Amino acid sequence: MTHSIAAMAETLRGDPGSVGAVSGVGMHMQKHAYGVWSTKPGLPVGGLPAAPSADTPEPTPIVTSPEGTATVAAYSVLHGRDGAPERALLICDLPEGARCYALLEGGPAALARPEADELVGRRVTLTPKDQLNLAVLS
Repeated sequence: MTHSIAAMAETLRGDPGSVGAVSGVGMHMQKHAYGVWSTKPGLPVGGLPAAPSADTPEPTPIVTSPEGTATVAAYSVLHGRDGAPERALLICDLPEGARCYALLEGGPAALARPEADELVGRRVTLTPKDQLNLAVLS
């Protein structure tokens, strides 16, 4: 998010008095961050500009305890203080069009894979266990 905020500051400085929004997922994909920025303190006269109207698709359903095969849509590898990978968080597309979150299973060897090879598009097998979704590369 820091890079996004810096880029927004540069953009707003080029258009004094304008308003911009920065949005993203932080805190290891566990928190959503959102900020409205301007070169002038306070809200602009009349409040924030209206959001552009567009046909937005229906949100993708999230399945809490999937089982079976899925395809990796996105992922992030989390590292410990020693720099070694501790876990990999996956967002997976399910065959019926829904999505789920999962942790990559398989120990250090499995955690080294996403840093050496691209996982987006790879197949995984999902198993729910102890309120977590575990994924193994197929």
